[in-house]
Amino acid sequence: MELNSIFSIAKKEILDNVRNKWIIILTIIFASLALVVSYFGSIFSQGWQNFGATIGGMMSLVQFLIPIIGLMLGYAAIIGEIEKGSMSSLLSLPANRLEIILGKFFGLGSILSFTTLIGFGMAGIVIAANVADVNYADYLVFIGATILLGLANGKAGEECEYIFVTTDIDGDDVSYYVEWGDGLIEEWTEYYKSDEEFIVSHTWDEKGIYTIRVKAKDIHGAESDWATLEVSMPKNKQYTSMFFLSFLDQHPDIFPILRHLLEL
Repeated sequence: MELNSIFSIAKKEILDNVRNKWIIILTIIFASLALVVSYFGSIFSQGWQNFGATIGGMMSLVQFLIPIIGLMLGYAAIIGEIEKGSMSSLLSLPANRLEIILGKFFGLGSILSFTTLIGFGMAGIVIAANVADVNYADYLVFIGATILLGLANGKAGEECEYIFVTTDIDGDDVSYYVEWGDGLIEEWTEYYKSDEEFIVSHTWDEKGIYTIRVKAKDIHGAESDWATLEVSMPKNKQYTSMFFLSFLDQHPDIFPILRHLLEL
């Protein structure tokens, strides 16, 4: 396996995405997402929220959006080149199919990582300028976790950790009630300060898709609406978006092309 071939293909993918403006588009998407969630995403208050509340509001959106964007980039890199006729030229080069796949993977991965870092980073600067309580470490960890989202893997029988954050409009302490979707319940917890992270772990005994439901109440008994998050054990990214399913239905040739490249 020639590293120079992989590097050349990765460089080509990066330059192609610079030319077709994907870098600018994705950076704007990520920055806009963070800013909108930070300003409008809280059900308890209005205006700018700190990094803890922003991260809490963005988690489920990021889990859905990043794989979809990755699929779109991959589609453009393979189907787009076939439609333009450049894939045949690429396959005729001395580089083997594994080197082509790795080159495209590293090139597109670099694009996604760069746009995530810059987009969320720019939004973070704006958010930090408008809130008093700034925790840069948590936000940087969130950006890193977003970049590595495709490598995440949860397994049945393995303990998973979740972080819940609530912002109370009056600054009152809050308690949490969690339903794990497997019949087990986390009864009303002790009270935590508004914006303080509530970290809890849970273990699923069997594989499957589970819906976590959580709500909060303040010291006066006022309760929030239910918030939900769907997880799968193992985390096999079974996204059921109508857009995603429609996309695959309209392009059934994606998988045969991948099989051809991998000589399966």
